[in-house]
Amino acid sequence: MQLEDLPVIELTGTPYERGLIHGESLREQIKDVFWGWQYMVEKVTGAELQRSVDHFCVMTKFAEAMEEWTPDLLAELAGISDGSGISFDALYMFNCTDENQWFLEHRERGLEMPEGRGCSSLGAVGDIARIGQNMDIPGATDGFQVLLHILEDESERESYVFSLAGMLGMIGVSSAPVGVVNNSLKQLNQRIDGLPVNVVTRGLLMQDNYQAARDFITRAPHATGHNWIICGEGGDEVATFECSAAGAVELPAQQGGRHIHTNHPLINEDLHVVEDFRAARSTSNTHSRLADLEQTVLGAGNLGVAEMKAALSSHADEANPVCRHVTDRGTNFTAGCAIYEMTAPARLHFAPGPPCETAFGQWVLDHYETSGAG
Repeated sequence: MQLEDLPVIELTGTPYERGLIHGESLREQIKDVFWGWQYMVEKVTGAELQRSVDHFCVMTKFAEAMEEWTPDLLAELAGISDGSGISFDALYMFNCTDENQWFLEHRERGLEMPEGRGCSSLGAVGDIARIGQNMDIPGATDGFQVLLHILEDESERESYVFSLAGMLGMIGVSSAPVGVVNNSLKQLNQRIDGLPVNVVTRGLLMQDNYQAARDFITRAPHATGHNWIICGEGGDEVATFECSAAGAVELPAQQGGRHIHTNHPLINEDLHVVEDFRAARSTSNTHSRLADLEQTVLGAGNLGVAEMKAALSSHADEANPVCRHVTDRGTNFTAGCAIYEMTAPARLHFAPGPPCETAFGQWVLDHYETSGAG
């Protein structure tokens, strides 16, 4: 997708009303991307989607965790469901992107569910905090990217959230300010009563400040192994957390106060009990991308927006590039590249495709200060 084709949808009102706007505005795109997901699930399971949806809803407790930690997001999902015409239960499973993948893997292999208990990201401290990420997801999603502009009048909080049509969101930045990027750590343990990855993202963006976001990431139960880099408005407010069923483990900053991560755990030892899951990510791929970022990020004197764009556009290892392109519908590609500058107000630099060839737009989180979004 090119920048001029990126839908930017403004969501206002109550959580349900915001979801309704989302569902109605993107109804056809939601149906199309949902159909592609449905086809994949039915191909994997050999059964109609509703059977998998029923099993997912009965055998997991993600909704209960959402009710406790992020009830507004259940209301928002209800609005998206009503606006798009997709049933709530099916849309709920669709939104649990990482969770429905490992759920189906467990079912396919005849494994017990866990007990109840391909991206590259970076960040830097300095004059201001900056973090960024390439969001790598399957090529079949190309063309369904969306930027959600969420205005919470009750809290006067504004967010820009990168997502796919019909989804709550994957990464984003709020006017608190809090910025969030993340990457999968499939090697870590999972739990059926934690918060799904997309819900953690939105939960972090609903926090009032950086310290509250730190508190949320460490207290909330995590359904899926994942790494998070969060940042606030202070020049030193950047932190990395590897999260699993057992909780969050904070990583120390690296050389020069830098933070880099790809798709393997660096210090979290809560490894999956099934060996195949522990080795689920290509060692050469994730380690090669980390080595690339070590060269471009840890070795850089300055790490401003231009340097971050260059690091996230790298093809130093052509077999395992940081910036990935669509080769077929099943392989991952860089669907979006986001960089947050935690200035006052905060700024989002975003390209809805591989950053080496996709133009970036810039959005300023100043709605409630100037009565007009930047």
